[in-house]
Amino acid sequence: MLEIAGKQIVTNTSSDGIALSPDLETLYFCPLSSFELYAVPAKILRDFGDPFAGAGQYPISQSAYNATANAHVRLVGTRPSNSDGITMSDEGKMYL
Repeated sequence: MLEIAGKQIVTNTSSDGIALSPDLETLYFCPLSSFELYAVPAKILRDFGDPFAGAGQYPISQSAYNATANAHVRLVGTRPSNSDGITMSDEGKMYL
């Protein structure tokens, strides 16, 4: 439900968003039909291995990679509404 000019509007529109932090270290994303905002270290997505495991840990299987990536996803917070995309400023401000 959205509130626009004091009027509540029910919508079934799914939306998503994805943004990279200015330092290129964190990827923020929000799933379709969700108010939650998540983040994952970008280095997890750059390599199909576990960059936190140290040298000699490459390559790993797809299921092991998925488990590694999922283990590093964190909930940032809840958005006030479904927004159609997100973006980041050069100063690190997020716009929904």
